Amino acid sequence: MKVRSVVLLCSLLLALAVIPTRLFADSFCDSDHSIYQYQPCGTVASQSAFVANALGSDQGLIGDFQGYHADFEENVFALVWRNGQMVYQGDPSPMNDQLSQFQTFTLVPSGILQTGDQVEFVLHVTNDPNGDHYFYSSQLSKNLDGLNHTWGSSLTQQQCDPNMSGPCAFVGFEDLPMGEGSDFDYNDFKMFVYGADQVPEPSSIVLLTGAPIAFLANKLRRLL
Repeated sequence: MKVRSVVLLCSLLLALAVIPTRLFADSFCDSDHSIYQYQPCGTVASQSAFVANALGSDQGLIGDFQGYHADFEENVFALVWRNGQMVYQGDPSPMNDQLSQFQTFTLVPSGILQTGDQVEFVLHVTNDPNGDHYFYSSQLSKNLDGLNHTWGSSLTQQQCDPNMSGPCAFVGFEDLPMGEGSDFDYNDFKMFVYGADQVPEPSSIVLLTGAPIAFLANKLRRLL
């Protein structure tokens, strides 16, 4: 009987050792029902798309860190597409683990964006529980699990950072693939974005097709 108990205890400890740490880390589906929390939390969000507005064409794209609930070192960068061609790619190297709330950073420098450009956000996770690196794009075809890891919404000036002039878009990320503890609460990295608008119906515009998708997918794989 004692032997069986010891075996059971060892099996339980082994199971806990291999479960991704995120299962215990940051599921906030039931505790936050504000406009900054995706609902229905726990389900995969519809695809989000973003386009540059007049503010972005004037000053570039500014990220404003809103917070995170993650155990990983992460970085967010942006790519800009115009007429199916990529005209800008941000720096995918980690840097956002040093940010504090309402600290701004440049996603796209001034002088690059034109009104109507498609903006693609990418989350770079550098130390997930399995020691892997992941890139999660707002373009579903580039994600390992084929699911949406980016949730966006458009906010009024009153809903954005009071220290910045709005309006803005709100962007939240889910930082684990399906099967590794994903809770799809989209609050693992959150930011306000100034210079781009969230497009409510991404299917109504053509963002990336054919060769551009293959080109960037190969480019991101080389960064791993």
